[in-house]
Amino acid sequence: MVQFHFYKARLKTVQIVLLTLVVMAFSVDVMAGERNVTRSRTSNGFHRSGIATGPRGNTVTRQTKGAWDQQSKTWNKSVTTTGPEGQSAQRSSTATRAEDGYTKSSTVTGPQGNTATREAQGYWDPETKTWNKSVTTTGPEGQSAQRSSTATRAEDGYTKSSTVTGPQGNTATREAQGYWDPETKTWVKSVTVTGSQK
Repeated sequence: MVQFHFYKARLKTVQIVLLTLVVMAFSVDVMAGERNVTRSRTSNGFHRSGIATGPRGNTVTRQTKGAWDQQSKTWNKSVTTTGPEGQSAQRSSTATRAEDGYTKSSTVTGPQGNTATREAQGYWDPETKTWNKSVTTTGPEGQSAQRSSTATRAEDGYTKSSTVTGPQGNTATREAQGYWDPETKTWVKSVTVTGSQK
């Protein structure tokens, strides 16, 4: 039986590509060093610049910019991290707010030029009183994983259903529900996980 959390971990694997690459390529011991950060506001966002210097004098810099586009109602953010030997990694994202939810798109480019993308969207269905969310993550070699979930609020609790589809196409589901028992003053929660066999 393949467990739900295994697929969830596979889904998140490509989301930490940048973190892994940066840690491996930019390994700088800044615990005993110095870090300087400057922040400034722009007319529609902000700019933040940071530099960390390790005990050996090696440095890592990080430039972050964020801007709001009023016309498209989109928040744009970019982060560029540069390591001691000049290698760099970038992360860019756009988040758009809709009347009933949002969409968010992110791209990560590592020091070697390999990329990972993440597409997410969520929206509220007033008729069913349900929050719906879907996430698709694609790794450097084109492998992808999806996660979709629905959460419904009830008078005394909630129900939540999630499905994860891994890069190989096999799936796992998770059904959860929780409710408050006023007689016993107890919060009750149950979770059922179903995986696929390979």
